Amino acid sequence: MATQNQLAEAYRVDQARLSAQVTRDVLALWLASYEPGNAAAWRALLAALEALVARFRRQASQSAISYYMESRGEAGVRGLYVPRAAPEAPRELVETTAQVTGPRVYGRGVSAGVPETQARQNAGVLVAGNMARIVLDAGRQTILDAVEEDREAIGWARIGDANPCAFCAMLISRGPVFSEETAKFQAHPHCACIAAPVWSRDEAWLGHSRDLYEQWKRITKGLSGAEARRAWRRYWEHRDDEASDEGSEGGSQR
Repeated sequence: MATQNQLAEAYRVDQARLSAQVTRDVLALWLASYEPGNAAAWRALLAALEALVARFRRQASQSAISYYMESRGEAGVRGLYVPRAAPEAPRELVETTAQVTGPRVYGRGVSAGVPETQARQNAGVLVAGNMARIVLDAGRQTILDAVEEDREAIGWARIGDANPCAFCAMLISRGPVFSEETAKFQAHPHCACIAAPVWSRDEAWLGHSRDLYEQWKRITKGLSGAEARRAWRRYWEHRDDEASDEGSEGGSQR
């Protein structure tokens, strides 16, 4: 039987594929349909975006439900519990997000002298990333709601890919969030992180979280708050340079 880490990684990969599909479809829709200043075309584009987001959110929720039940089975906990799918995203959320990341970004780009085709592409990428975030939030919310309702779950953990951004790496380093605590899942456009249920404090540190925790302690020792976050960001953004320098020094000593 697969381990909790293996199940979580398989689910993360599944959600990453879904995110990529959403991104491709939204970007193609935007590039084909966006007509600046055309109100009718904009309403039609919004309607298509809302339908696309709703369809993919259902997929994200169903995938999360399947993963949760597999994870629950592997943990060997008692009883039967079937998670509820996350509700549909509010229409206002999709529309406002599309407006802010689409036409406004496009307009600012054109006003700043960005070529029209590039401004359209830039806005489309931002719209697509935000729609993917809204879609994957359905899976994240399904897991978080299940953890809150399921008496056998003790918390949840954030899991990212092998190369998360500094923000996500910081959040992953904090480790599991237990049920009695309150914490929301923070995600950004194109975010690859998932929420995974935790069943035992002995196996609560999933994925790369323990390693990131040790890195966070080392880099931010003696620091706190914004100062610690700045130090972490500097380290994270230049860690490949540091590794390269260490490798060069080691080679020169041989």
